[in-house]
Amino acid sequence: MRGGKWEKRLATIGILYGEISVVSNTTGTVIAGAGTPVQVTIFDTNGESRGMTPDHTNDHIVINQDGNYFVAVSATVNSVGGGGSRYEMTVRNKGTAIGALHCDRNMAGGGATSGVISMSGHVTLKGSDMIEVWIENETGGEDYLIEDITLSIIQVGV
Repeated sequence: MRGGKWEKRLATIGILYGEISVVSNTTGTVIAGAGTPVQVTIFDTNGESRGMTPDHTNDHIVINQDGNYFVAVSATVNSVGGGGSRYEMTVRNKGTAIGALHCDRNMAGGGATSGVISMSGHVTLKGSDMIEVWIENETGGEDYLIEDITLSIIQVGV
């Protein structure tokens, strides 16, 4: 609706957004064992933001205001060694999975596979939520090299 509450609010404060990323990372993500999710902790850049707190040193984005948000993750994940495996990547809030933001992919072993994944969706978040990316080897203990990854969040409603 034109002239509605949301449009007036946007005119006053603007759209809220935040981003963290890494490009050309060479540090592997160590997997603790099959079925054990670990936080992706290789982010090195805070992207553009307004009304959120991107924090690459703690590998999360802090939400500063309650609302409905669009979350997107794009990543290049490489196998490192060992046998083939299947990984699951999820978006979490302080370690707890949120919404349907997850994806799975099979990887060949021995460092032979490199692939791009993408996930996105809408979630309701609260001020002080900390949005992170996690990865889990579902079938074994092989590590992964997350070469490139971007976590972006945009508020789309209240």
